[in-house]
Amino acid sequence: MKIAFKNRMLVVLFLVFSSVNSYAQTKILLLGNSYIYSDANRHTVKFFEKMISSNNKNAVVTTHFAGGKNLTYIWNTVKWNKDLGTQINGKQLIENNNFDVVVFQGHTNDILSTTALTEFKNQVSNYNSSIRSKGGRPMLFGIWGTDSTNATKGIYGYSQNAHLNYLDQANKFNMEYTPTGLGQMKAYDDYGSLLFRDPIHSSMLSSYLMACSLYISIFASSPVGFPPPTGISTADALYMQNLSVRLFDQYGK
Repeated sequence: MKIAFKNRMLVVLFLVFSSVNSYAQTKILLLGNSYIYSDANRHTVKFFEKMISSNNKNAVVTTHFAGGKNLTYIWNTVKWNKDLGTQINGKQLIENNNFDVVVFQGHTNDILSTTALTEFKNQVSNYNSSIRSKGGRPMLFGIWGTDSTNATKGIYGYSQNAHLNYLDQANKFNMEYTPTGLGQMKAYDDYGSLLFRDPIHSSMLSSYLMACSLYISIFASSPVGFPPPTGISTADALYMQNLSVRLFDQYGK
C-alpha cells in the first residue's frame, strides 16, 4: 500500500511539474533597426504580439530599436528603452536579463564593403556568445534591399547576397535564422512595390510576412489559418502565412 501511494504521489508531482513548465513564460527580445520595427506604427511587432495573444502563447516581447544603426551601435550605445523604462544598451539588455529568445539584425550597409562585413561578423559572434551565456536562443533576422540600396543589383541581387551572408553566420554558430529578406525577395514577383512603403522600408503587407516568420521560427507552430489583421485581405494573409511556412521548412531549426 505504501509503495502504491508513493507511486501515485510521484505521478501527481510529475503532472504538476509538467503543467507549470508548459505554462512557463517565454521572454523574447527583438533587437534591430527599422527593418524589424518596420514603421512608426510598429506593424511587425503588433502583428506578432497579436498572434501570440490570440493563440494562447505565454510569451512577452521586449523591443530595443535604433533606426538606421548597425549591431555595433545597438550593442554599445545607451538609449531609452520604453518597454523597460530605463536607459540601457543592447549588451546590458542581454546580459542583465534572462531572455529565452533574442532576435537581432544588422544594417543595410553591412554587406556592401569588406570592412563593414567584417564588423558585422564580429558583432554576430559577440551577440551569439552573450545570448548563449545567459541560456538564450540567438536568432538572426534576415534583411533585404531594393534598387536604392544597390542600383547595380536591385532587390534580387542584394537580398540574395544578404541572405547568403546571414545564412553563413547562422550555420557557423549553429544559430536559428528567420530568412525574412529572402521572403521579401520571393514575394516581390507577386507584389512588387506593394511590399514597401518607401524604397526600402516594409509596408503593412510585408510587415505581416515578417510577423508570420517570427512566429513560426520562435514557436515552431504554423500561422496558416490565422485570421487576417485589419487592412490585409484573407488571400494576402494566407499567401504570407504559407510563404513563412515554406521558408521555415527550408531554413528552420
